[in-house]
Amino acid sequence: MPTVQKKLPTPGLSGVVATRVAPVIRPTLTAAALLLAASCSAGATPALPPPTSAPPAPVRTPVAGAVLPGAVAGLGLLDGAAVGTLAVRVPGEGELTSDVRGRCSPDATGTEVAVSSTGGAAVQVRLGGRSSLAVKDGELDFGADLRPGDYTVAAPRLRVTTGFGAAGRLELDVTCG
Repeated sequence: MPTVQKKLPTPGLSGVVATRVAPVIRPTLTAAALLLAASCSAGATPALPPPTSAPPAPVRTPVAGAVLPGAVAGLGLLDGAAVGTLAVRVPGEGELTSDVRGRCSPDATGTEVAVSSTGGAAVQVRLGGRSSLAVKDGELDFGADLRPGDYTVAAPRLRVTTGFGAAGRLELDVTCG
């Protein structure tokens, strides 16, 4: 596309010459703008979602397992000092995520894992028979029955991902012994 340049004197600056590009391409740009506007009004471009001011909430994967907590095999093999990690979300109260230490104690009906978080919260997970969760942290004293979930025993390790109540969640990964 040809460009026409014309040298013009610049007022107030002696001896300086400025270069200006002539408006040869203006009709072409105007036609392109009209075509773009016509295609936008015809629905050729997808609508953009409205901007949001808050970042999206983290997405937790749903519990995929369907193992009943009372039917977990190998619970009697979990015995001794417990070391690992814990994440508990208690509806209406918040979430506790921490490294934990405690004890795994088997009995005739299953195993109890009693651990304490680094912040001092006490958590008891009972597996076998009536499987349950108990959390004590300051004024919070919470208990619930555990639902079917992902329960894996590969002694001396126990991994649990399950739900309780309407929206509660437990993730426990400990080594006992």
